[in-house]
This record gives sequence, structure tokens and C-alpha cells, in this order.
Amino acid sequence: MGLVKVEVEIAKEIDDVMGLVVELVKDIKAKKDIAELAAENLQGLMNAIAGIDQVQGEVAANKKAAIQGISLRVGDLVSALI
Repeated sequence: MGLVKVEVEIAKEIDDVMGLVVELVKDIKAKKDIAELAAENLQGLMNAIAGIDQVQGEVAANKKAAIQGISLRVGDLVSALI
């Protein structure tokens, strides 16, 4: 099986939110305590909150980039869960 490296454009704010979700799931699965979880993910949380109001605009402006961003992170999320 071969792998191909592909460059894609994704929606930034959606990626920030999905990236935070993935990191939180990884940390929860690793059974990190709440203080460690909060400390390690504070910057990601701040980035996600700062741009959350722009997510709807990203979807409206470029559905393909929004879907690709979500799709990439869903793969990361599934990998973290299994």
C-alpha cells in the first residue's frame, strides 16, 4: 500500500475547533487529570473560542475547504478513539 502526500486548503477556524476536540479526546483517553488537561489545551481553547463566530462564514464562503478541514480532523479523531 502506498501513500500519497496531498496539499489541500482547509478552513482555519473549523480546523482550530476540530483540533481542540481531537486533543481533548486524546488527553481524556490518556486519563489526564482536569488541571493537566486544562493547562495543555488552554491555547487551543483560546484559539477555538476566538474564531468560533467565523465558522458559519467559512462554511458559506467555501464549503469544500470546510468539509475538507472537518474530514481531516475526523480521521484524527477516529484514530484517537481506537
